[in-house]
Amino acid sequence: MEKYRLKEMEDPSQEDIISLVNSIFQVSDYNKTEFSLEFKIEDIDFKSKFEGLARKLENMSYVCKLEKMEERGLHVIIQKFSPKKQRKWMSTAWTPRILFAIVISFVMIDGYY
Repeated sequence: MEKYRLKEMEDPSQEDIISLVNSIFQVSDYNKTEFSLEFKIEDIDFKSKFEGLARKLENMSYVCKLEKMEERGLHVIIQKFSPKKQRKWMSTAWTPRILFAIVISFVMIDGYY
């Protein structure tokens, strides 16, 4: 079983993400911001490693992107997926249809009397 495979109910901490990236890439510097983690990497074979990191992070509800900055080198930026919204009792797609049926029925009743 993978070392970094966490239970689906647990939310991985930033330290888990940092240790995962450090185990895959040669990280020279990292920066924590309010909504993301940014890592400066020094690897030559970053393509296959990045694919593996993206797959592992996807299972943990994170997304990563690779950016090449002119003077600062390659950076991996990791952000959290937005949480999925819970389904309401009635789907919003059905609301206009139901309201239309109510209006038609009231017009038919009003026209009859």
